[in-house]
Amino acid sequence: MLFYASKEVIISGGAVNTPQLLLLSGVGPEEELRKVNVPVVHNLPGVGKNLQNHVAFFINFHINDSNTATLNWATAVEYLLYRDGLMSGTGISEVTGFVNTKYQDPHEDHPDVQFFFGGFLADCARTGQIGEKVNNDSRSIQIIPTVLHPKSRGSLRLRDSNPLSHPLIYANYYTHPDDVKVVVEGIKIALKLSETTALRQYG
Repeated sequence: MLFYASKEVIISGGAVNTPQLLLLSGVGPEEELRKVNVPVVHNLPGVGKNLQNHVAFFINFHINDSNTATLNWATAVEYLLYRDGLMSGTGISEVTGFVNTKYQDPHEDHPDVQFFFGGFLADCARTGQIGEKVNNDSRSIQIIPTVLHPKSRGSLRLRDSNPLSHPLIYANYYTHPDDVKVVVEGIKIALKLSETTALRQYG
């Protein structure tokens, strides 16, 4: 497919594909581009650097509540007609919360940890793949402390000059010691939450 433009075009492909597009176009660290036989248009060393991502830790709790709902035509119709019911939620996180850990800079006005709370409520397969058996295990909920402002930095570079090849990603998670401290503190808070009266009643 061909596209024509009379002026400049800005293409954004997200945290991974944007630098990949720049590198494939010859904009990036000259030495890295030459290694994969990409003609250098502009030597820009920062392309593909400073990659950062939120890191999280999943804590799974098996609970003694066996009250599950079934996904069937009735729940599908409820959603189609009223935009309500089991299918109206994302199924990823029912509740979220933010906290400032003891490592957060007191001069900053944003928290350093976010908690996601999730659970499997429906009596159905988890991935939705054809032929997958329904999950009949005990019910569980998750508390997921997530570092919002990681200090660890990664990078990516081209595997080769083929635009269909996935780039090589070096995430470097937890290479900065502060990220480890913050996520451990988040885990401690999550475990304290699991001991509250509201959650302890579920075993």
